[in-house]
Amino acid sequence: MSNGSRGARIFPLDAAQFIWHSARTTKSLPVCCREMLPAAGPLIPPHRNESTNHNSSMIVIRLTRVGKTKQPSYRVVVQDKRKDPWGKAIEIVGRYNPRTKPKTITLMEDRIKFWLSKGAEASPTVHNLLVDAKLIKAEKKQATSHDKPKKEGAEKPAEEKKAA
Repeated sequence: MSNGSRGARIFPLDAAQFIWHSARTTKSLPVCCREMLPAAGPLIPPHRNESTNHNSSMIVIRLTRVGKTKQPSYRVVVQDKRKDPWGKAIEIVGRYNPRTKPKTITLMEDRIKFWLSKGAEASPTVHNLLVDAKLIKAEKKQATSHDKPKKEGAEKPAEEKKAA
């Protein structure tokens, strides 16, 4: 590596990235590349254009825990499914406090219906809250896995050991 490069790495670019890079760095492009540029609108790199588009199957309505230690309360948030539940939300659409008697649920019905119409999925717990609030007409989902009945095959070896 020469001193002039200062550790710069050169990565191969595909045609779309080359055109975007060329349009940003030079004022005049070769004639062969000008026809490949979009006619109007801002130049957006191809890889960033896909990530800003909210794919409806990747949006989820779920709970985010807030509150003090051993005093939980929750926000109902619209988020990208791949993001951390405690990360930044697209929108806060309600609150849920299970510690009050009766449990307090505040929902923005119009925004929840909007996101559901866009294809957002509700987590099982939020789905059950929406069924209780009569926002959606469906049966409740099983939200936890520890309520499942034990498999019969797992109990038989224990009974055989007791008999022996």
